[in-house]
Amino acid sequence: MEILREVARHKTLRRALLEYLYVRYRQNPVGMVEPADLLEHIPTDKDLLAFNMHYLADHGWVELLRGYAPPLFTAARITATGIDLVENPGRFNRILPPSRSEQEDSPEGALPVIVDTLCEESLYAQVDAEQRDTLDMDLAYLRAELARSSARRRPELIYSIINAMATVRNMDPQALPSLEKLRELLRLAGIEPPA
Repeated sequence: MEILREVARHKTLRRALLEYLYVRYRQNPVGMVEPADLLEHIPTDKDLLAFNMHYLADHGWVELLRGYAPPLFTAARITATGIDLVENPGRFNRILPPSRSEQEDSPEGALPVIVDTLCEESLYAQVDAEQRDTLDMDLAYLRAELARSSARRRPELIYSIINAMATVRNMDPQALPSLEKLRELLRLAGIEPPA
């Protein structure tokens, strides 16, 4: 479980870096941000900053100006691909979920996290191979549907997938305990079940 907490910390840092670089880009699209500026505004150290900025650069979300002190960079700025990611809340939240405190404030931000939790729970469901394949596909469809913009989501499809996943409880009554939490978050996010 420690590795999962570490991954969550890296994702939170990456999200903060992209958000900060997005704001700076809006202020000056041709300007670049130095590591000292990032370290001043985002709570991290040089090693974690270098690791996570190179990760973001490898994905094409930021560009780095590399100097003579590897692995640290000289300056950075967000790319158009990074801007597109930040401006697509569903995808952004899925790839780099908000921190736990932000999730509590935002049901929308908690949706990708609860789907990740369901994916973990599905690994322990006592079901046959065919049902496991179906469950994996349902989770992939659910993740994709929730990653769409709120205007393009199809509540009838979302709830249909959830209802199909709930049938797993016929084989394993203890399976997928987070399904009810997902229903609650959907209602709080304004995604109501079809009448």
